[in-house]
Parts: sequence; C-alpha cells; structure tokens
Amino acid sequence: WLTVPVLTKGNYYQKINEVKINNTFDWRRKHWKSIYMNYRNAQYFKKYSDFFEFLYKKEWERLVDLNMEIISFLLKELGIEKKVITCSELGATGRKTELLIDICRRLNSNNYLSGVHGREYINEELIKENNLEVIFQNFEHPVYDQGYRDFMPNLSVVDLLFHNGEKSLDLIMESGERAKSYVG
Repeated sequence: WLTVPVLTKGNYYQKINEVKINNTFDWRRKHWKSIYMNYRNAQYFKKYSDFFEFLYKKEWERLVDLNMEIISFLLKELGIEKKVITCSELGATGRKTELLIDICRRLNSNNYLSGVHGREYINEELIKENNLEVIFQNFEHPVYDQGYRDFMPNLSVVDLLFHNGEKSLDLIMESGERAKSYVG
C-alpha cells in the first residue's frame, strides 16, 4: 500500500479538498522507491516512469491536488475522455447518501454507479425515495501477465499500465460489459 500521510483537524467529516498532506517526513521518496523497485523491469515502465518520478519530486500541499494530478494522468493514458467534476465545483451539500442524491440532482442524473461495497454504506431506500437508481458494479478483475510473479489481483491501475501499456483499457473493458456504457 502507498499511503499519503495527512494532517487532520480532528474532524472525521473533513472535506477532501481541505485535507492537507503531512510533509514532515519524505513519504514521496518512499513512494517513488517502491514504484521503482516493483516495476523497473515491467514492459512499460519507461513509458510511464517519468510521470511518477516528477509526481514524487513535487511537494504537494493538498491531497486533492495530488489526487487530481494522478487521475488526470490515468484518464489520459487510458484514453478515457470524460470531464472530472469535483463536489466543491458542484456546490453539492449533505453527508453520506444525502450528498450522493444532491450530486445526482445537480448533474441531472437518474442513477448512481457505485462499487459493490457501496452496499455497506449507501441507504438504498433513501435513493429510491428520491427516484434514483443505484447501480452496484461487481468488477471482475482482468488477469494479465505481471512479469516475474504469479498474478496478484486488485493492485492498481498503475500496475496494469506498467505491465500492459496502451492495452490496459481494453483489458478493463473486457472485464465487464456494464463498464462500457460509463467509460465509452
């Protein structure tokens, strides 16, 4: 796991765009070293390593900025052309399921796509009462060559890119027909 240390205000419900990164120790060097050591022999390492090396040389102040940089890169490299909108841009309010409902309303959406574990925290009754549908995606992880080791699922899209390059999106799409309508 690569985790970014954060400074908290003691508020469990702190907004993601308010979370500051704890830069009192060099977590960036540790991240880059882990990526380098684990993927330096991967087929597409040279193609993507410059981005990650640059990413970890920069001192990030806010977690949202780091996340958006990574998300933008991954969307571009996967060939996914979708606009990313943040909650703060929408002006969405509420907590938990109420927030999801407000996001759907502001985007004129009739449904909300969630990972399968969303069932553990989404209030489905409240979603239905608001004339929305929640779709729980049950992602079937693609199996691909990870080089020197037996296949280990659920690592990250970074692992997929380093091992499969421009074929990565095709592997994702082969994993589930439902995903195609949201990506393509």
